[in-house]
Amino acid sequence: MAKDKDKVANVIAVMAPATVEVREIVDDLVRSVLGADYDPYALVRVEAAITPPAELQPHLMGASLMADDHVVVVSSANDWSAAQQRDVVTMLRHMPAGTTIILTVVGEAATGHAPLVSDLLQYIEAQGKVVKRQKVQKRNLGQWISQRAAKAGVEMDGGAVEELLSRVGEDQDRIEGEIEKLATYAGPGQKVTAQHVALLTPRTAEGSIFALVDAMAEGRAEDAQRLVREYLPPTGMDDAVIGLMGMLARHLRLLWQVRAMGPKYRLTELNEVPEEFAGKFPADPNVVAVVAGKKWMAERLMRQAGRHTEDSIIKALRQVYAADLTIKGVLDRRLPADAVAELLVAELCRLGQDGRRARP
Repeated sequence: MAKDKDKVANVIAVMAPATVEVREIVDDLVRSVLGADYDPYALVRVEAAITPPAELQPHLMGASLMADDHVVVVSSANDWSAAQQRDVVTMLRHMPAGTTIILTVVGEAATGHAPLVSDLLQYIEAQGKVVKRQKVQKRNLGQWISQRAAKAGVEMDGGAVEELLSRVGEDQDRIEGEIEKLATYAGPGQKVTAQHVALLTPRTAEGSIFALVDAMAEGRAEDAQRLVREYLPPTGMDDAVIGLMGMLARHLRLLWQVRAMGPKYRLTELNEVPEEFAGKFPADPNVVAVVAGKKWMAERLMRQAGRHTEDSIIKALRQVYAADLTIKGVLDRRLPADAVAELLVAELCRLGQDGRRARP
């Protein structure tokens, strides 16, 4: 702890797309200011969304009677309006020595062009510091997962890492939550396997569609039917099946675009739609825009497209549209929604078998 004459007021901004990273950075900063065994009275945490600047000021001006130094952590400072953030700048100019304020910004806003208003950000940069983290790139996520697993006290083999990514995608906070759950299940010092992940980690919608299309394209009808049953909820079946039809149709349109470009173009190497296809591909979904910054997705789409012919994709789209119209009552409906979905998947598996020998 600094001597009184050396004490200064300090302001820090912490910005990261993942909550887990913000939490760990803030915890390290708090310990660096207050010490490892700090007095809990020396730390105040508030949420910007429910704490206007007027209510923040007493925390900044009044140190605890039981602690010489104190830290105020403000979560999601970007929830303050622009005017409120400018008011905070005025408060920071009069913060007493021995006070440290940490402002956090989490999620997409953290990596955006203006996470905080310029007046506040410039003041922090001039008088304190900004700690900023970028989103972990897909190519580095496997290593990141292994590191997080080790921190949780377990080891994850390559199969487990791949299975986890296929189920939850790139959401670091979701991945962190699943690692904690898997570590608890496996136990300290144990290895987490792909079987553990398959048992405990549900698929996101995106992960379910990729896995389902893989199974259908390979003609694995049993796996495809299991994935459909996992995806559909016990209630609200019609809406869920309609949503499934929409995602399947969108995915098939992406596959058609990959097939249409043929072997001349590799999706992983494109930054924009080739000029000869610019007027032919839809604006939404546009496959080049969809996979931007997601090499893993481009690679999976190319692999899946290689199992189809253009004709089999068009036939599959027709089947999806017919099922969608059946659920909505436009065509004659004699079966419940889940049965319509299962029949559709069976038919798409057959079409997948027809196109398995195709190559991009």
